[in-house]
Amino acid sequence: MNIDELPRHILTSCPGAALLEAAGDLFFVHDPLGDLPDERKQPFATIVTGDRYDSVSHLDRPGVFRLNLGVSKARHARLALGDDLTALDVFLPHPIYAAQHWICVLNPGLRTTGLLDELVAEAHGLARRKVENWRARHAASGGPSSPASTPGGVGGGPDQQRERYRRCPRRCDSPGPSRCDPRGSRRGGDMTTVTARPRAVRDPIRLPVPRAARLAVLVVHIVATAAWIGLDVALAVLVFVPMLDASWTAACHQVLPLLFWPLLTVALLSLVSGSTLGLVTRWGLVRHWWVALKLVMNLLLVTLIVVLLRPGLEDAGRQGRALAAGVPDAVEVPRLFMPPSVSVALLVVATVLSVWKPRGRVRRAR
Repeated sequence: MNIDELPRHILTSCPGAALLEAAGDLFFVHDPLGDLPDERKQPFATIVTGDRYDSVSHLDRPGVFRLNLGVSKARHARLALGDDLTALDVFLPHPIYAAQHWICVLNPGLRTTGLLDELVAEAHGLARRKVENWRARHAASGGPSSPASTPGGVGGGPDQQRERYRRCPRRCDSPGPSRCDPRGSRRGGDMTTVTARPRAVRDPIRLPVPRAARLAVLVVHIVATAAWIGLDVALAVLVFVPMLDASWTAACHQVLPLLFWPLLTVALLSLVSGSTLGLVTRWGLVRHWWVALKLVMNLLLVTLIVVLLRPGLEDAGRQGRALAAGVPDAVEVPRLFMPPSVSVALLVVATVLSVWKPRGRVRRAR
């Protein structure tokens, strides 16, 4: 199904659907009466033809377009979605709105057409229920259910337009027409052309790499983190054993300095591989708060290894060598049981965050 046939097919199979266009991209909304306010026109399907919003799917390839659909949470959980966001005719998670249960497919064809009609119908059904619920709420409250019923027609009278201007997230004095400005759209036949400039979305993948390379980096990150936890456990054992039996002090303290370089190596390897994964996946480095929190914890632990742990390990090594040579202990060794305890606790928290992936994005100043 090509890009000329697909819009007609969606409009035919979804009664009450209307088509909006902006900068060559198509947006399908449920608006059977053609009177929904601009802020209620939430699309249930979109067709994107370029890399204006993101470059994850490489839509700059000739003839490639992406159909995006908003499905239910249960459907999203049941679908077998691929992970190569550049693959054609495969159902994929949306590169930006997967958390909102959006899916996408590039150039739908024979492999996806059978299920595609069912998914389009489900997305349209969700949008229809939202519009019907909104109209019912407005009818129950006695408020206007459409802008056509307000004084002044579309957009309301002067008072309503001033209020919409005040509450508009994109002020009308910014370049390009506002989304709240009724003059920003032009109706003509079955096509509604939206002249508002599309909002720029930061590319969630800055370094497009092959899937095999991403998996290799992921394996390195997992192995490095596991080795880091293992070395912290070994450090804790070498610290706690002399506290229980002083006869082991010389032997354990002589081994402690040998753990510095392995600890620093796996810590840096975990930091570099984790940062690389953030750059080559949709999560980013500071886009989601759980990724940003992991990054801060990793940087903090690496700094503590160099600044605080290394001097303590060197002092412990000198004390161990002195005790082994029979020289009275003249070195005051700091308590080293805190570093491994704190490090293991933070690494466990980071692991839980990686598996859980809680929702929430870092807000950027506008």
